[in-house]
Formats: sequence, structure tokens, C-alpha cells
Amino acid sequence: VPITSWANTSIDGVKIRYPAEWSAETQESEEGTSVYLTGEDVTFAVIGVYPDTEVPEDIVSQILDSLREEHPGLEIHDRE
Repeated sequence: VPITSWANTSIDGVKIRYPAEWSAETQESEEGTSVYLTGEDVTFAVIGVYPDTEVPEDIVSQILDSLREEHPGLEIHDRE
């Protein structure tokens, strides 16, 4: 199904364009700011902006641990 209408949001100067029928929820925490985009069915995306004092590998590990806890059947494949 082609996307015919777009919506926009931004966090910390990063502009995000997504299908208009999706919803966007922004969450701020001490670690950084994240936008959760969700569509019909199970389509989703999470975009995060973190301070440059954070170690990227640590952030990814925390996110993956959280996703595994929330979605026990989730398959995550490491890329080398």
C-alpha cells in the first residue's frame, strides 16, 4: 500500500518523517529523548537521541534487554 500522506516530528534538531496514519509518542528521560512510532498491526520504530557522553554499545544493550523483556518471543539477530 503506497503512503500518500506524511506527518513530521522532531527531537533535538533531528526531523522525522513518518506515515500520517502512524502515531508518534515522545518520551524524555535522564538518558535521552526517544520517539516511538507505531502503525497498524505490529509496525513500529524507535528513534533515540542521546548525549554524546553515553557509550553507543551500552545504549544498544539496554534497549535490546528492554525489548526482550517486553516481547519474550522477539527474534533479534546480531549483525557482524
